[in-house]
Amino acid sequence: MLAPGVAAALGILLAPAWLGLLLDHRPHRPVARCVILFALAAGSGPLHQLWAGWLTGGAGVPLPGLGQLGTVWSVAAAGWLLAEMLPVLVRAVLEMNSAARAARLREARDQLTESWSVVDPRAP
Repeated sequence: MLAPGVAAALGILLAPAWLGLLLDHRPHRPVARCVILFALAAGSGPLHQLWAGWLTGGAGVPLPGLGQLGTVWSVAAAGWLLAEMLPVLVRAVLEMNSAARAARLREARDQLTESWSVVDPRAP
């Protein structure tokens, strides 16, 4: 069982992850998973300090400072931004690739039509 101080510090440190879980209603919660992953990765140092302080039975549990809290929350926000923007960026890149491929195929078709002296059925 966790000490109340450790549980409160964990709750505050991982608040963006809790918020992501509450607000993401899509199947498999992709945004929440990304925010949780980023928050846990950035918060591993402060979480280790909390856990070590609790296990050693020190007089007080070392609470994360504002710098650590700001870092964890900023990295969690970066995870949220990545989860929201990555599908848009991937779609844009795929759209550009397909447009470039379509242009190359049209050019190849026009060259073949011209070299074989075939009448283009689309021509008026």
